Amino acid sequence: MDIVDIAKLLGEEDAGGETNSWFEFHRRIMAGFPYSVLGKFTQGLRILPRDRILKFVYVHEVAWRDYRDRTGRRRLTMNQSGRLWIIAETLAFATVCLGGKRKAEEWLLHTCGPEEEALFRGITGYQPMELLETSVGQDIVRELLRARRESAPPS
Repeated sequence: MDIVDIAKLLGEEDAGGETNSWFEFHRRIMAGFPYSVLGKFTQGLRILPRDRILKFVYVHEVAWRDYRDRTGRRRLTMNQSGRLWIIAETLAFATVCLGGKRKAEEWLLHTCGPEEEALFRGITGYQPMELLETSVGQDIVRELLRARRESAPPS
């Protein structure tokens, strides 16, 4: 996974440009992404429901509708931007590990079962999307994806 993959998910026009360094994204998260970045991200999704993303990023549906009626100058908070980065980074990594964005979106919503239980006892019944709520859960999701990538037959 590369920063370019994450930048593309966030709707960056020139995803390989100098402005897309890890530190520059850190600064942009600290300042708060424009609402338009969230809009571009959700428009690019085919499986993940927009309301799940808004809930994860802590954007209320009323605020989202209000944004859509404005000129687009409104910004996400630092925390909201950080959470948007988490879901974009995870989706980019899942896309690489699972061989496609559609598969990655489906996987984030699937309910963990025996395959995942073998790695993390007690995980059955949880969705990877739910696990992203905590930093420990984010580590678990990355570990599950690494395990899937390593067990996949060579292409």
